[in-house]
Amino acid sequence: MIQNKDSSLLTEANPIPFLDNMKKEKHIIMFDENPEYSKKIQFHFLKNGLEKGERGIYVMPEDEDIIEKEMKGYGIDVEKYKTENLLDIYHTTHTSQYPQEDPFDNLLKIILPSDSIKPCRIVGMLDFDKKTRNGMETFLRSEKKSHVNFENFDGSWMCTYSSSDIEPENRLNWVKELIKSHDSVIFTSSKGKGIAFDIK
Repeated sequence: MIQNKDSSLLTEANPIPFLDNMKKEKHIIMFDENPEYSKKIQFHFLKNGLEKGERGIYVMPEDEDIIEKEMKGYGIDVEKYKTENLLDIYHTTHTSQYPQEDPFDNLLKIILPSDSIKPCRIVGMLDFDKKTRNGMETFLRSEKKSHVNFENFDGSWMCTYSSSDIEPENRLNWVKELIKSHDSVIFTSSKGKGIAFDIK
């Protein structure tokens, strides 16, 4: 159990059962210290939604063909869901098409066209240089903006980042601030374990 400021208790869970027991739409942040296990969690999150007829959107800095192959290995019928217009896979470079605008707005322009099917589940990361203070400040502003607008979003969103990529001098405070802009948190460790819990 983890205790927060108001002395209420937060119940920890294994990430996979945690996702299986989601009762409502959530804005989730995952701090990824085990890429292989974290990807399993990401795909499980998407698969749960796809099987319910929700749209799945995956935005990561990896080649789309490689992602499709990995999704198939996890049991996601990529061709079926793409044919049904329920699955889209993007490289994060797609979100840089409107460099003059806010990065969060850029992301929404790419992944949520006007004719989008809803509700949807998104797994993604905003494309920032998180190793610098300025990059982290911009990143944090976008995450806060995304959370303020989340109640108007029809679906669930999983943001995933490696905590080791976050500017080191003030890393703990950055993590604390990022957590405040989400409903739930998942941590994965290099030892292949993970925990998940709601904070709101």
